[in-house]
Amino acid sequence: MNELIFLLQIATICLGLLGAYKLGSQALVSFVCLCAVLANLFVLEQISLFGLSVTAADAFAVGAMIALNMLQEKKGAVSAQKALVISFWGLIFYALVTQLHLAYLPSIYDTTAPAYQALLQFMPRLTLASLAAYFLSQKLNIFLYTIMRTQMHRFLVLRTYATLLISQLADTILFAFLGLSGLVPNIWTIILFSYSVKMITIALAAPCVALAKRL
Repeated sequence: MNELIFLLQIATICLGLLGAYKLGSQALVSFVCLCAVLANLFVLEQISLFGLSVTAADAFAVGAMIALNMLQEKKGAVSAQKALVISFWGLIFYALVTQLHLAYLPSIYDTTAPAYQALLQFMPRLTLASLAAYFLSQKLNIFLYTIMRTQMHRFLVLRTYATLLISQLADTILFAFLGLSGLVPNIWTIILFSYSVKMITIALAAPCVALAKRL
């Protein structure tokens, strides 16, 4: 059942990517920001997928990166760099306002406070690890895509796969070591499981970049 939902999730992200590309560069920037926030929100849920224990957020991390690649195809590397800064600021804003929200004293009639507390509770190490991994891996993605776009101008899908696979590997390793090292019994198992799901997502979603160019 989870595998079917996962495929539907990827299909929904692909439709969102294509719609954002059609709407223009501002919509792509918005999509990057939205995927970044959703990835940080959904990362708390653990699911079983293809026999692996993973988070429910990896597809959104890949979606944000594909949207940046689409933006780079449409407007160039400078626009992609600016979108990255905007989305990073959005993540910082999200982290701040969620903690302000939790600071409110709930009404005696409120029944939702425990749920918000469980979802939005501040975990400094994980939050900082997530921010660092996101920013650095996205910078790497933009850098690699710029080089490959020059060297492999005619091989759009190939360079998309290459940059996504390398950048998402960097993201997975950075987050694992910065946020989970010393907290889990086998960090390499976590990296392997998470990256396996990301590879499946990339394999299914990366062709969106080429398809968007035909719209």
